Amino acid sequence: MWRAIVLFVGCWILVSVQGESCLVRDYGASSVVCVCNSTHCDSLQPIPEEDISNRNFTQFTSSKDGQRLKRTRDVFVDAVVGSGIAEFYLNKSQIYQDIIGFGGAMTDAAAINIAGFSEKTSDNLMRSYFGEGGSQYTIIRNPMGASDFSVEYYTYDDVDGDTELNEFSLREEDYRYKIPLLKRAKELNPREVKLFTSPWSAPYWMKRNGTTSGTSHLLEENYQPWANYFVKYFDAYAAENVSFWGVTAQNEPTQGDVIPSVIITMGWTAEEQRDWVAQHLGPTLQQAGYGDLELMIFDDNRVFLPGWADTALTHWSGGWTDWNMVLDTQGGPTWSPKPYNAPIIANLTSDEFYKQPSYYFLAHFSSFIPPGSKRVGLTTEDARGLEYAAFLTPEGRIVVTIQNKQNSSVILTIDPNDPDYGVLVTEGLLSILRKLKSSPEKELRLLLLGLDNAGKTTLLKSLASEDIAHVTPTQGFNIKSVQSEGFKLNVWDIGGQRKIRPYWRNYFENTDVLIYVIDSSDRKRLDETGQELEELLSEDKLVNVPLLIYANKQDLLHAAPAAEIAERLGLHTIKDRPWQIQACSATVGEGVKVHLLVALLQKIDCTVQFS
Repeated sequence: MWRAIVLFVGCWILVSVQGESCLVRDYGASSVVCVCNSTHCDSLQPIPEEDISNRNFTQFTSSKDGQRLKRTRDVFVDAVVGSGIAEFYLNKSQIYQDIIGFGGAMTDAAAINIAGFSEKTSDNLMRSYFGEGGSQYTIIRNPMGASDFSVEYYTYDDVDGDTELNEFSLREEDYRYKIPLLKRAKELNPREVKLFTSPWSAPYWMKRNGTTSGTSHLLEENYQPWANYFVKYFDAYAAENVSFWGVTAQNEPTQGDVIPSVIITMGWTAEEQRDWVAQHLGPTLQQAGYGDLELMIFDDNRVFLPGWADTALTHWSGGWTDWNMVLDTQGGPTWSPKPYNAPIIANLTSDEFYKQPSYYFLAHFSSFIPPGSKRVGLTTEDARGLEYAAFLTPEGRIVVTIQNKQNSSVILTIDPNDPDYGVLVTEGLLSILRKLKSSPEKELRLLLLGLDNAGKTTLLKSLASEDIAHVTPTQGFNIKSVQSEGFKLNVWDIGGQRKIRPYWRNYFENTDVLIYVIDSSDRKRLDETGQELEELLSEDKLVNVPLLIYANKQDLLHAAPAAEIAERLGLHTIKDRPWQIQACSATVGEGVKVHLLVALLQKIDCTVQFS
């Protein structure tokens, strides 16, 4: 039994992280950054235990408009049926890969930048990546020697011909920068942090071309010294109380094999690396006491994968390790001719750093999907351009990640395939609702119709948080104004008796949304209510007006489910307007809260954008 759903909508949209707020800065690009310094940095607080139950879900949203891990909490409700909705189905018994973790690289450039801040700013940055209120990265890639994001070429033994590695030694980059930061990362993170290392090149004197760059391979007579070099590295770090979880045989082996390059590199063919690992590196690590290290191959670009898979790959695992965690405002420091970007940009001059949108995108995964989670089944017949995945955490929670790269919003529901749950997932963006009515007063005119005894007046009183103990059927009309989220919803409740229905059309003018209430327990009148609805939708003054249907009285025995009503009334044939049907019970207050009405109106407007 899973306990909560977490939804992430990543369509790039303040701006508030539920902890410390984001200090927004706009550099005129497509989105904004959050600024951190010695006294302030946005953070994400853990989900309280009281928010985790069979009836709640918590949603985190980041978006192009500026939201950054904005947290909202709501309750599960009966699934909504409507046009233009992406319907997802969860199957937690369909198990895929285990998740190892998510992380980034502690390159020389990243470490120099982090250590270059004041003590408090540096600590805020480390907490942003490894603290409980941050990304909680659990994987760190630590280059073995220089990479293209170092300030100079170097290896740990640049003494020509030193095959015994007597001159092997770590550098200032390790002792002063990387090692202290690796230890701090492990201190900050309540989860286990796994370190792995990757070499960019063997010392120049071990290689065929006598240099650390270009297309060149290891001399075969140096296969064993190069394996011993790995042991020296692990021993040196162990002496500083830093241990590793894994190792890759070579960074981008194809780069040094077929692509002439000015950056530090060394090439391997799949066959060469296979034989070197099997005959030299593997046995050497085993003999030195490092046989439990996870050995990874094909640390390279995906375009070259087919040639390696046939030779060396027999299984797969799950996780993501990003490149530089931090770079400066020039994309360095680096001697590489091609500076790159990073999720966090350091401005050492002003002692501040900038969390870019990519930081929050990655945090949607790393913060909520701990190591040991398993990807589970999540399917849909119409994804509507969304990218999605679902995970079962070791604590038994379900985490659903959804990314929307489009410029328009998408409505979706998630069916957990569990009788204890009915799920309505909303995007929760008031900017969508504002598009529905552009007037500065932020008022909407809602017309509430339905047959007599459908429960319209009770529903309206429930929305207005009024006493429903004594309700008199409406003989003419009622008007109530409901305030929510900065909006004024003017609801016109018109009587539903047969003699009053001909006068409904007197109230059609300037209607923004038509709300139609149905008594779900009165199956004998479904044909009658369907006929009245059909006539309403044919009215000229209601053309293209969004339709929201409340399937009321769901608490009563034999009440028809919302999906059955939608099928019986042929709602799926409605093509000229956005519509939704919502199961509810006005007398017990389920499904009729005003914030849920706002969410439903939001989704109706989402559909408008697709029609």
